[in-house]
Amino acid sequence: MTEKEAIESGILENKIVKLKPIPKGGKMIKDPKHFGYFMFDGAFKNYVLPRSTKSGSYPNIFKNGELEFFNDILQTDLSFSKRKENFWDTYSVRVVKDEKLMKKGLDFDLSDPYQNLDYRILKHLKITAPSYDERENNPKYIWYMAEENEELLYEAKETEKIEEIWTFFGTLKNSKKKMIDLLSVYYAEKSKSNEVDTNATIEFFISEIRKLIKNDPNFVLQCKNDDSYIVKAFIIDGVRCGAINKTGRNKYNIIGDTSNYDYIGLTKRIVDLKKNSDDDYIRIKEQITKYNKDNKSK
Repeated sequence: MTEKEAIESGILENKIVKLKPIPKGGKMIKDPKHFGYFMFDGAFKNYVLPRSTKSGSYPNIFKNGELEFFNDILQTDLSFSKRKENFWDTYSVRVVKDEKLMKKGLDFDLSDPYQNLDYRILKHLKITAPSYDERENNPKYIWYMAEENEELLYEAKETEKIEEIWTFFGTLKNSKKKMIDLLSVYYAEKSKSNEVDTNATIEFFISEIRKLIKNDPNFVLQCKNDDSYIVKAFIIDGVRCGAINKTGRNKYNIIGDTSNYDYIGLTKRIVDLKKNSDDDYIRIKEQITKYNKDNKSK
């Protein structure tokens, strides 16, 4: 099989992938401006395909048919189980710290068999995040793989997400009730013991929502797009007026119903009751309406 045929079959790929660092300080050097931060300039690391800690064998980094192609194109036996003269015992990928690595990353042309092999080894390391998006998912990651323009696309999506969140905030900030709902749902969904002071000023709630957007933007966006969000807020109103009992940090029951629910379970239950216009749902709704009317008149 030729390299062109390997690209057509998907063994090789006609694209560039970059290995980029996730700079972190060490025990001695914590200043990002220090030339030895992360690694000393000119220092290098040689990475080999890691053996399994349980079996001691090398993992198979190829799919069906790929090993035969690499054996043929590299004129080398890449079998993983050889006891003597095993290719993987000596083959390594060298990564040198220099300005290019730190600013632009190390390129791997996946249409080149050797660079494709290097990419597969580095991707298999536990210290390498598989993508830019996943680079912060594990504190052990010190490298990440990124395709061309992946970071730009990710940042563009993040910008769109932030714009969507702040547009949503614009629909909340003039309504004290809507902000109370969002904070209450947040505390309930995260099983927090915090209680929302409904008598606080609108300025206080604006400040708290801003903090929530900063600390957990994904939750805010999730609420905006959650079809059951209204029901989740309905549950909090039910607890507030006494139609729903909250017996623990994440434990609820409906008056007259012997079943206990967590917050998500109760949400599903109320969705069903609402859909069927159940007497329990109607009773809770009427009790909430009365509670709101009585408190508004005070």
